[in-house]
Amino acid sequence: MEPTQSPSEVYSGEDLDHMEDSKPTGDMSLSDSIMNVEKAELLDKAVEEEEGNKVSDFVVSGGNGADVGECSPETRRVDLPGDLTKSLVILTCESIGNNGSCDVYLIGTDHTSKESCRQVQAIISILKPEVVFLELCCRRMSALQSQTVKISIKDVDVYGDEFRVAYEEALKYGGKVVLGDRHQEITFKRTWAKMPLWLKVKCIFFTLFVAFFLPSAQVDGKINGPWWPVPLGRRDGRISRKSEVNLPSPLSGIAALKKKFFDKGLNTRDLVVLSGAHTIGISHCSVIHHGIYNFTGKSDSDSSMNPRYVRALKRRCNPADNRTIVMDPRSVKKFDSHYFNMVAQRKGLFKSDRTLLDDPETKSYIYTQVATAGSSFNKDFAHSMVKLGFVEILTGNKGEIRKRCAFVN
Repeated sequence: MEPTQSPSEVYSGEDLDHMEDSKPTGDMSLSDSIMNVEKAELLDKAVEEEEGNKVSDFVVSGGNGADVGECSPETRRVDLPGDLTKSLVILTCESIGNNGSCDVYLIGTDHTSKESCRQVQAIISILKPEVVFLELCCRRMSALQSQTVKISIKDVDVYGDEFRVAYEEALKYGGKVVLGDRHQEITFKRTWAKMPLWLKVKCIFFTLFVAFFLPSAQVDGKINGPWWPVPLGRRDGRISRKSEVNLPSPLSGIAALKKKFFDKGLNTRDLVVLSGAHTIGISHCSVIHHGIYNFTGKSDSDSSMNPRYVRALKRRCNPADNRTIVMDPRSVKKFDSHYFNMVAQRKGLFKSDRTLLDDPETKSYIYTQVATAGSSFNKDFAHSMVKLGFVEILTGNKGEIRKRCAFVN
């Protein structure tokens, strides 16, 4: 941004777009105020002429094309509040303007931050620069435009909305807006042209893999589980063997479960909290046949189970089948605290679920979550998951630090 006088027209490199009108009115729309995107057929021409173009992609020139010149840091000429200077760099550059120099204010932003929008609006409002330079092309700028360009800072929740805020602020006082990024099509064509064949094949394969084999955002979005920080650099094994799996059995009682968790450095709270993960997912009828058909060898069911729940399970699972069965019918695709409601009603699918009522500490936690609608469950689960991530960490040359978590290197 240039707060001092600059030429009446700003020209750009081969991929820069600019506004012809430096005095837009408040009622002017985005398409009226910024030069339209070049037609699609010009993109190929831009790629072909890249090597022959003498002007840098990222240099803005004025007048007859003279370069702006060398820039060096210098004390700012306009005083700004301290909270606005934290992400600001001020340069003084040579210019063909009347004063021979111009101040350039570079603002670093976070595309998802409302605070960045506030800072951008405040800085432009105070400085009123003659030129506001945005690292966007016309097409991406248009994508940010809603049905009404006017927005309020408190309502900003769109990725990259600080660009739109900057545009609107320049519009208020008639500043010139320069969109200084190349079109995405040009970037893609240049990148693709320079990629070796093996990398193109890898790119195509990965794109197809994501499209056909990874779960969709719609499915993931229904889970609504908690988030927790995952420290990087953990070493994972290079192979997995079923014989080495050491997980608690769903048929375990409370004493065996507590010992398993204690041996891993986890406590009773972690046991009941992590059991809450059974609010989502499925199991198989074969796992529960013993509990509902022949618990003591007398064709009976586990007396710790709710009789109505037993009848419902029998309707789903015949003695000979191995169909799937959900662990928490009320929230099979939603991560919440409803699991504890099921356990409190003696409707835990596994013995390891039902036995949580046999220990004072785990029982107290279950009833607390039921009474408070799971007020602390997400926070507690995230805390226990962080602890679980530090169980049996490999050291030295054992295992490897994976580049992609789900695959060995």
